[in-house]
Amino acid sequence: MKLEGLPQISDVKTLVSLLEDLNIKASLNGTELEVDTTEIQNAALPNNKVESLRASYYMMGAMLGRFKKCVIGLPGGCPLGPRPIDQHIKGFKALGAEIDESSTTSMKIEAKELKGAHIFLDMVSVGATINIMLAAVYATGQTVMKMLLKNRK
Repeated sequence: MKLEGLPQISDVKTLVSLLEDLNIKASLNGTELEVDTTEIQNAALPNNKVESLRASYYMMGAMLGRFKKCVIGLPGGCPLGPRPIDQHIKGFKALGAEIDESSTTSMKIEAKELKGAHIFLDMVSVGATINIMLAAVYATGQTVMKMLLKNRK
């Protein structure tokens, strides 16, 4: 796969490094990124990289779905303020995953099997929706997601 027009920023270089940690061939040439996932392997993603790239937490759902297991450093902060991942965790649990949050630097998510579920999120979260969908693609059965919509005044 080839992506074009990427900005030349540190986030892109961090993403390439995370992909390489998963044994994905990633070649960044200026504003173009070529990716080959044919030899992808599950690996723990280190905290120092994950916390510097907020969007890296999307890898949780993809890895959980594909490998039924994910060990990932805790996502970093955001200049917009706190952005908890509790809704992501709620969705993963509904699909059948067990979460080990006993470490202060990483989280282990594991499932013997992912099963479709009716998932009700307590708040609107685009990130949680994406992450849960990435895992649910590999689940048996149907997954239905609903979110609480608050009346905006």
